[in-house]
Amino acid sequence: MTNFKAFCKDGTLQVVFSDGTQIITDCDGELWDFLIANQDNEEIVKKRLLPKEEVEGKLIADRVQYSNILTLRGNSVYMLDISEQSIPSDFVEKILEAEEEDNEAEIKKFKNFWTLVSLNPDSRVRNNLFWFIRKWNMKITEAGLVVAYRNADIKEESGYSTKEVKNIINSYYQAKYVEGKNPYEIDGGINEMSLGEIYDDIVNKGANSPTYTDQHSHSTIIKLGQPVSMPRSEVDCDQNVTCSFGLHCASAGWLKRNYFGDVGLQVLVNPANICSVPPEDNYGKMRTCEYFPIALVDFDENGDVIEPECPLYNDVAYLKQLTYEGEINNEDVDRYTIIETHLTREQTYDSILKRLESLNNN
Repeated sequence: MTNFKAFCKDGTLQVVFSDGTQIITDCDGELWDFLIANQDNEEIVKKRLLPKEEVEGKLIADRVQYSNILTLRGNSVYMLDISEQSIPSDFVEKILEAEEEDNEAEIKKFKNFWTLVSLNPDSRVRNNLFWFIRKWNMKITEAGLVVAYRNADIKEESGYSTKEVKNIINSYYQAKYVEGKNPYEIDGGINEMSLGEIYDDIVNKGANSPTYTDQHSHSTIIKLGQPVSMPRSEVDCDQNVTCSFGLHCASAGWLKRNYFGDVGLQVLVNPANICSVPPEDNYGKMRTCEYFPIALVDFDENGDVIEPECPLYNDVAYLKQLTYEGEINNEDVDRYTIIETHLTREQTYDSILKRLESLNNN
């Protein structure tokens, strides 16, 4: 059955598709033969005649109609169980792929990510962040946080040394993820504590881990297991300015050994706290008002980051330590409401945590 109508007269071709789209173009024998051969396959004809971006838009729109997660309104796509912020097209494509493949883990991750992105006050970040993550091959955790990297200088080695921290975290990796053992049943060799207890002491408490600082000002206090933050109002949110005020972190592909510091750190970033995402293809560093250091990283012989093979971030309860206070504003997508509250940080984020738990239980 023909899905479109085509007319050719005096060298001019007119094609009317089933959705009402019309194309008028020059007609030759080769093109007419193509139409005859594909008269029952409208999508192939669309790809041949319509501009690429228009075809992709129509195909995505068709696929969204069958989605249980996404809703199409006009030319925009939404995840209405989370917010009324429109979703960038490249992110829509990945959500559709996950849904069509029944990849529940990816779907949960994307829902958690979009929950936190929807809390970001800057529409430029909301629009560009997923593109930036894909461009630089960055990871999103199950909780929706972004895995990033930065360098720092050693400020003070009290408690555990940098070398001890690396050995402990690597041993934890090896035991739990490679050998399948329980780190809390393995002697850590320090103060009669288990390997798991020492790991918690360093990564989830940060009390005895070394203190690091930024190379530029040497004023920032950076410790594993403790959020590093500054007021968002003091961060330069102009995405067209590549290097300015703010807390910087980058993709593994951007960071190099000794690039603004002699110690490599893996950090988690809440998408709500990202202030500036560069729109350029060749710049892999962003600015935030908070990041959470979770591990030390090594570099290879070329000075490139050696990314940990195991998902250490799954063991970090960072969501309970979020410091960003706010609420999703669906009335005006370009504005954001900061709420005045006397609640603790954990109480302030209780609604977000419940939302994430609800999504993960569905």
